[in-house]
Amino acid sequence: MFDLDTFRAAQAMLPSYVRVTPVIPVKTYGGKISPEKKDWRLLLKAENTNRTGSYKVRGPGLLLPELCAANPSLPGVCTASAGNHAQGVAIAAQVCDLPAFIVMPENAPLTKIERTEKYGATIVLHGASFHEAQDYAMKFAQDRGLAYISPFDHERIIAGQATVGLEILAQCPDVEAIVVPVGGGGLLAGVAAAVKQACAAEGRRQVAVYGVCATAAPSARESFIAGEIIEVPTAQTIADGIRVKRIGERTFPLIQQYVDDIVAVDELAIADAVVELWHFSKQAVEGAGAASVAALASGALDIPARTVVCILSGGNIDLELFHNIIGQYLVRHHGAPRA
Repeated sequence: MFDLDTFRAAQAMLPSYVRVTPVIPVKTYGGKISPEKKDWRLLLKAENTNRTGSYKVRGPGLLLPELCAANPSLPGVCTASAGNHAQGVAIAAQVCDLPAFIVMPENAPLTKIERTEKYGATIVLHGASFHEAQDYAMKFAQDRGLAYISPFDHERIIAGQATVGLEILAQCPDVEAIVVPVGGGGLLAGVAAAVKQACAAEGRRQVAVYGVCATAAPSARESFIAGEIIEVPTAQTIADGIRVKRIGERTFPLIQQYVDDIVAVDELAIADAVVELWHFSKQAVEGAGAASVAALASGALDIPARTVVCILSGGNIDLELFHNIIGQYLVRHHGAPRA
């Protein structure tokens, strides 16, 4: 069920380690975001400050205690992830005293591998992409009798992610638009459904909800335009957290019903946003997490709303990659040699 009562109940059931993350006003963004709109307000929903550095602690934090209660003899859980969902499953499994097996692509960022291991999970590296890792993880789980935990395409995962939207409405009652990174669609579907339903139930003016995917992985946008799920080839991207070739079967109908539009942003726009979020707002954000701001700063998303909340979905950026992004940014914008 994807109704408002379900989302509100999920919010009440989240474990204590899931934080209510702050909404941070942006004082300046170098004049790049709609500088002509003098009364324009940009705020950042800093999910990068949540436990494990991502909103993806929410869904597993809701689901795994329910799984354990329903099946006390469950031998463990398994999932596939580029890194953030892995950490969410790992910490939830640790709290539930449940073995967790995480299949990650062989090119997964070292930072995400190490942090997932610190939560007690067993890491299995397999495949060159999330989808190769996912196929292997599903077979791995079946062979061992483990519960497979989808990163985005499970109703309780979606309900957990929807709590981000409910928090935004409480923290910023005058919000007019919310901008959300999207890969498989769990966060976008949950936020959009919760926000639109809450606005209708509470007699609020409706809030627009926009999705932002990477041009390297545009299934969400292509599917939204076509009105049906479109599987697309993916390219390498610094936004590894939203690099999927196919949007979710459960998330897509919610996105069709509740989302106003989806745009795509390229690698340079994402890279610029990573650096500028650090420079102007002191927020350490990974590529996927910066996609929402990249859409505004690059002009890919031009909206009339005056009070806009961008969700920074994650902050687990590899330090070497961060260093390279900064160096390339300096060359592009200032002609400075890389250190």
